[in-house]
Order: sequence, then structure tokens, then C-alpha cells
Amino acid sequence: MLALLVWFSLAWAAVCHAPVASQVAPLPERYRYVFVVDASASMMGKGDGKAVIFPKVQQELLRFLQRLPDGSEVIIIPFHQGPQGEARFRLPEEHTRAEAYIRRLQANGSNTWIYRTLVQVLERLPKDEGWATVLYLFTDGIDNDRAGPYRMRDVVERLKLRRGPYDWLYYVALGVDVPEEVRRNLQGLPRVRIQEARVGEVPRLGAYTVKPLVLSLGNLKQEPAVEVPILVEAQGNPGPLGLRLEDMALQEKGAFLQVEPKTLAPGNQALRFKLNTSGSLSDGVYTAWLCLEAPEGTVVRPEALRVEFAYHPPALYRLLPEEVPQEVALPRGASQTLVYRLEGNAWAKEPLRLAVTSPEGLVAKLNGKKGPLEAYPGERVTLELTNVGLRPGQRVAFTLQAQAPAGAQLELPPTLPPVTQPLSWWDRVLRLWWLWLPLLLFVLWLLLKWWDRLRPWGEATFIGPAPECKRQSLSLRGVVDLGKATGERELEGVRLARRGRVVVLEGLPPGLRAKSQGMRLERGETLRKGEELVLENPELEKAWTLQIEKVR
Repeated sequence: MLALLVWFSLAWAAVCHAPVASQVAPLPERYRYVFVVDASASMMGKGDGKAVIFPKVQQELLRFLQRLPDGSEVIIIPFHQGPQGEARFRLPEEHTRAEAYIRRLQANGSNTWIYRTLVQVLERLPKDEGWATVLYLFTDGIDNDRAGPYRMRDVVERLKLRRGPYDWLYYVALGVDVPEEVRRNLQGLPRVRIQEARVGEVPRLGAYTVKPLVLSLGNLKQEPAVEVPILVEAQGNPGPLGLRLEDMALQEKGAFLQVEPKTLAPGNQALRFKLNTSGSLSDGVYTAWLCLEAPEGTVVRPEALRVEFAYHPPALYRLLPEEVPQEVALPRGASQTLVYRLEGNAWAKEPLRLAVTSPEGLVAKLNGKKGPLEAYPGERVTLELTNVGLRPGQRVAFTLQAQAPAGAQLELPPTLPPVTQPLSWWDRVLRLWWLWLPLLLFVLWLLLKWWDRLRPWGEATFIGPAPECKRQSLSLRGVVDLGKATGERELEGVRLARRGRVVVLEGLPPGLRAKSQGMRLERGETLRKGEELVLENPELEKAWTLQIEKVR
């Protein structure tokens, strides 16, 4: 029992290889599974075969096929004296064909040429961007291609040239000891596993893909316990996925990270991290690795997750005004640029996200762009304001929003200058309508009176004295002196004016008599439309007639 526990613990612990590169390669978009299956007769218990294992390999491939993600590619290569052809299938479109092909496979070959087969497979294997390849070799024997040109070191050379950051190789020995040559050449290679199954048994295949690749815990000096989401995707039927933290650099400084839970199931999960420190941990940014450990036969992508956290006082960001007036006056169509400077303390290293909103009629741009802006401490931020439709005298305010990194502190300007469209002289005149409107009405009344005096208020026909009885058409304007209007000197001083809809005799010189309708007419009396004014001079024995035809 003790030996079994030791083997089980080693099977888990050997899986984690924390990357040494600072950059983590992005996860692949598609997966390719290559099954190189020994098709020699020994797999059916013939010759030196120890068990009928081939049907069990077929069943495990069929089972594994059920849980592969859509878009995967499956390549099946049976071999004995080298590869015996290959079959490619895209899932899920060709799932049925893949199952039928696996069921038709037979193991009736006479040799087990492992090295030759692996070299040829690796040389032909496509190396596509965005794909991860997992190659499984199933065999119940050892290489017996004694006259062949290839050894295990040739396989390793091709493997190193062809493999990507998430490619795996599984050497599965079915009831047979793995040769020392194979162990020696594969020992220490990342993402290479040797798995030895007991006679008559086939290990269960499985794969995990864990996202995201980098876990950012934030600033643990402010909040030592945090929770981060994680997604575990399972292919096939893998065993439990264990977690182990590699934080030796932290432990050397008197601190260590804890993570819960210790095992993960497929699906969306939450990891709880807690930093324990004795108080001697210096301020800075730290990295640890969360190793993902699964039983043998299980592919894990990636092998470890990068864990990043900060341990320092909070980052502080200040947006300071440099060229900012107390108030911004913008005539229609005008622009003005305000200048700010972003400053930060020693821990403010990430960008600050800025956005501006403005009311209708005012366009605001940050560094010449309408959208949000990312600025780093030490950089200038320009805010351009343009009046495209404010009303005269309208006073508006814009809003500056800032989003600091998690845990950071932010100081924005306490006040932002208001924006006003100044009043023009015409705007000011319009605003005093209550003052100038009565004046305008009075002026209008005067104009009407003046115009009324200028235009004719009536029309008449003048008939001179006998014997000529000369007729004249007269347009009556203002106060009419009949003598001047007709050229008759004897009638000078006879004045007519309009009063409403009647004509008033305002002046009548001595020596003249006025009659209308056979009745004597005195000064101040009136005439109406259609009536006649007869003027007589008894001394000269002359008479003049004025017929009133129209009175406005």
C-alpha cells in the first residue's frame, strides 16, 4: 500500500513544469489528436503477445472520441512495419466515419517498428498556427526494427523541431517494460509522458484546458484574500485535476500563498487565494505558479498558470490642471483646448482610463479623439471643447470620468470650468425686449402717422369758374390749401383736412362764401363723400366747385 501511495503522489507531482519564460503563449484555438496504434498480431495475444489488448484500445479510443470539442481533428495511424496509412477526421462532421474506421481496425502485422513510425509521423505532421497536437503511441512491444536507420534520439530530434508550446507526446506501454533507450531520451522533456499499464489494461485518456493563462490577484497588501474565476474544460473522461502552488521565491522572504480548493471539477470555478506574511515581505510585484496536476494519461493545457500580484501601498493617480481657465467662453463654432497632466506615485504604472461626456451642443475630445483614452503617469491630456450648438448665454458643464486600476486611488480636479456661449450685441438687444418693445410700438405709431400724412386721404374733382369751367382731379394730402392745390389765387387760405371719414373746412378767407347742398357752410363744418363744396366771391362774381369723391 505504501508503494502505491508513493507511485500515485509521484504521478501527480511530476506533471507540473513552471515555465521559465516571462511571456505565456496564448492557448490554442483548435486541437489535433494523433493516435499511433500498434497493429501487430501481438496486440491480439498472438506470438509474444501477453493479452488480447487491441479491442480494449479500440474501446478507449471510441470513448475518448465522445468528449472531444467541436472543431477537433483526429488522425489514426495503425503501424507494424512502419505506418500503414492514416485516416483524418474533423469533428463533429465526421464523427460517425471516425467510429466506423476505429471499429474496422485489425491487428495482424508481423513487426513493431516504433522509431521508424514515429519519425515518419512527426515529419509529416502539420504544424499549423493556433493548433495544439497530442500524440498517443499505443504498443505492447519494443522496437524490433534492428536493421532500420532510426533510434529513439532521432525521434526526439524531430519532436523538438515540430512541437508547439501546448503539444504533448504520450508513450503508452501496454503490459511491457519501456526500454531504457526510450526512458533516457524522453527524460526531462516537457509535455512528454511515459505511461506503463499492467497486462491486459488500457489507461483512460483525458485532457483538460484551463483558462485564463494568467491569474491577476491585484494588490494583496490592501486585501490579502481574493477570489478569481477560472474555467476548466474537459475532453474525454479525465481524472481529478489537482492544484499546487510553486512560490519558493515568496517563502524565502517569509511569505506564502494559499489556494482553495485543492482540486477542480470541469466548469466555471472560483479560486480563493490568501497571502500569509510575517511582515518582512518588501513592497513589489511578485509572480508564482499554480501547477495543474492530473493522473497519468491526462493532458493538461497549460501545465501551470501564472499568478501575479502586487504587494505595496495603493497606486495613486492625480490629474492636475496645467492650462485650464476658471471659465470657458465659446462663441458658436469656436474651440478651446484645456491641458491636464497625469501624475502618479511610484506604484502607478498601469494606464488610467479617461472618458468625457458633454451636453448637446458641446463636443469634447480627449487628445483629439471622442472615445475613451488610456493615459500613463507623466503624460499630458488635452481636452478640446467645441461649441456646435449652444444657445446664446447658455451655461453648461461637461463631466470627466476616470477609471483607475483595481485598488488604486484617484484624485481628480475638484472643479471643472463651466462652458458658456457669450452674448453678442444682438443677443443683448433681444434680451431687453421688454424695454424696447414699447419704444418700437411708439415709433411705429409715429411712422404710421407720418405715412398717413404723406399718402392721399381723399380724391376730389375741382371745377373752375365760368365760362371755362376747367376741371382738375385732386389728390388730397394732409391739410390742403385749395388755392395752392388748384393754382387759383383767389382761393388761397381755403383749407381742407380729414377728420375720420369726413372732410373739415378748416379755413375760409374773408370775402369768400362756402355752400354745400344749398346750405351755407362755416369754418369747422364738415363734408362727406359725394358732397360738393361751392365757393363764391360776390365781388368778382365767381364761383368754384369741389366734388368730394373719396375719403379714406
